[in-house]
Amino acid sequence: MNIDTSGLDKSTSVLLVKREVDRQILSYLKNTLGKQGDLECVVQDDFDERYVAQIFDKYLPEDELVEGKNRLICDMIDLSKSFFHSTKSKHIKLQLEVVDSDKCRFFHEDKMRQRLLCTYLGPGTEWLDNSNVDRSGLCKGNNDKVVINYEKVNKAKPFEILLLRGALFDDSGLGDVHRSPPVEAEKKSRIVLKVDECY
Repeated sequence: MNIDTSGLDKSTSVLLVKREVDRQILSYLKNTLGKQGDLECVVQDDFDERYVAQIFDKYLPEDELVEGKNRLICDMIDLSKSFFHSTKSKHIKLQLEVVDSDKCRFFHEDKMRQRLLCTYLGPGTEWLDNSNVDRSGLCKGNNDKVVINYEKVNKAKPFEILLLRGALFDDSGLGDVHRSPPVEAEKKSRIVLKVDECY
């Protein structure tokens, strides 16, 4: 996969790449949900696919659905490598997170350059177009002060890719406003790949 951001400007908000659900990956994640834990890996200067694959293989739970695990590892490497080559710093942190709380339920912007997100299991990340944000309401713990029109909230589907620009991406200082959808009330879990550009 090639992540091309050259033609993207702030007025278009995030970059969304639509993808179909990989049923083998999904089955593996559902089958191992109770054994999944957070994992992370830092890559700097050179993207060594074998090193990253070893980290993922070691910390992802074993299961009879071996092909699903292998396809997940290959997909995460593909996305992370493409993101790595799109960065200026050539320094990234990869995280596969199990999310079962509402700690990131408020719309916010990240104080960083850019982030790639892919929700493999559960509801996807939500984000706002710039025209639907009241930035004076950010960091006040109240989504009603940020969202102008809830009917226009964007929602990623499982396996779709989001590339978010943070407040440090350029001189505008305006990051893409997004949140993790609430899951606690319905006792849902999300499994999300998050790749951050570090300095």
